Amino acid sequence: MKLSFKILLASLTILLSWADTLHSQDLDIDANASEDGLDFLYNRIQQIDGFMNQFNQGNIAHLFDEQYAYKDKEQFIQNAKKHQLDFYDTKWLAQVNCEVFYQEQIQNIELFLKVRTNSDNGRSKWEIIGVNTSFLDITAECPDSTTFLPPSANGTQFMALKRVLNDKANLSAYTSLDAISSQLPIFIFLLKNDLLQFKQIQNIHYYFAQVPQYVFRLSDFNRPNHNSGWLIDQVLPQTEIPLYLLHYLKLKNDLFK
Repeated sequence: MKLSFKILLASLTILLSWADTLHSQDLDIDANASEDGLDFLYNRIQQIDGFMNQFNQGNIAHLFDEQYAYKDKEQFIQNAKKHQLDFYDTKWLAQVNCEVFYQEQIQNIELFLKVRTNSDNGRSKWEIIGVNTSFLDITAECPDSTTFLPPSANGTQFMALKRVLNDKANLSAYTSLDAISSQLPIFIFLLKNDLLQFKQIQNIHYYFAQVPQYVFRLSDFNRPNHNSGWLIDQVLPQTEIPLYLLHYLKLKNDLFK
């Protein structure tokens, strides 16, 4: 494995460990904060465990970003109070927005990670499960009648493959949609061959699907008031969830089963 891929995994592990320390993740604030006029820090949801604890206690209303005007907020809260968040279940994921260097340009990329628990030893870890970015997008199209392998190709021992594999502009036209639906293998290949370099992490979002028929997003807000830290800033009904979460990353059955 190339050094660049190890650096990426190490960076993600460190950042996610910092953001999601599994235990004792309530606020760690200077005792003099109130005297210094910084009492709002006591209410800041600093860690994901702190958010989960508040959610599971039913204190959901104050976990919303106050600038997010969600018209069905009360209905969502009533439904949400019937469910619990669990760090170790499969119905949530992290979206880590990063910068990478590819073909002499800085590119943006979204990495998706989930917690997986090993059934043999009970140990858990974050795993990269998907990638979403425009520069790795491959669309399988057949622009004209010459860019396909005809059913009779086997009759010539697939000699047309030489022409097909040299037709770089139309390679995706000869490829099954199922075979190119995931960008993760391409991403790993580029990293391992030093064709892409990881630069830095920009920000993180978390998506939760423990409330049936909804996915809500968690973002970190760093501002000097009581409504800060990890807060809900988006609630989507199942029918409005982006395809890159449900289809492209093949999360639909996993999130809602």
